[in-house]
Amino acid sequence: AKTQLAEAKAVMEQRLRETAMEAGVTLVAPQTVYLSADTRFGKDVVIEDSIVCDSCTIGDGARIRRAIIDRHNTIPPGARIGYDHSQDAARYVMSESGIVVVPLAPLGQRHPRFTS
Repeated sequence: AKTQLAEAKAVMEQRLRETAMEAGVTLVAPQTVYLSADTRFGKDVVIEDSIVCDSCTIGDGARIRRAIIDRHNTIPPGARIGYDHSQDAARYVMSESGIVVVPLAPLGQRHPRFTS
């Protein structure tokens, strides 16, 4: 049963990646990107080696690299996450290995479509 669950999860993750790429999202090394089924993407988005959790919106032209975007976040158009360590450390949480963590959006800042 665990093997079947792992296989089903891998198939779902691959479908989410394919759907995102068909919609115009660039996934650098797609096998290193994990997406949620309800993630919304703007145009010209680039994601590399990252996890985007539930109920997130990624704005037009955003670039995300080596990051974990926690639930209910709206990444603004043109945002660059994972490219400038000093800027990222001032705004977000940084792991010792340089992974940027954008924490769960506060309730008042969540996109209305996703609040529950």
